[in-house]
Amino acid sequence: MDRDLEGRERRHIRRWASRVSIGALVGAGVGAVGGAVWGAIVFRPGSMAMWSVVIASAIFLSLIGALVGGMSGLESPDPRMEPSQFDEPTQEPEGLTRPERPPGDALPPR
Repeated sequence: MDRDLEGRERRHIRRWASRVSIGALVGAGVGAVGGAVWGAIVFRPGSMAMWSVVIASAIFLSLIGALVGGMSGLESPDPRMEPSQFDEPTQEPEGLTRPERPPGDALPPR
């Protein structure tokens, strides 16, 4: 990791990476068990076709688990802990808007 990253960013990266890896491991385990059951029912137990189903299910569900784990790492933070661009987010910073024009000074309609 880069030394100039803030502590909050490092924590986010660590949390996101752990959730992706946990999701991939859980998905692979569920896929292997589900693939073994499905492969044993559909094909002859112990056949090459059954083991192919086990491996394919484990790979597919590990990718789905990694995706779900990664998405869960992007959930909103707790209330009052949200990141902000401004020191006081409830007040509007200067220079983003301008006063409205008086009615007589408005642009002509198109």
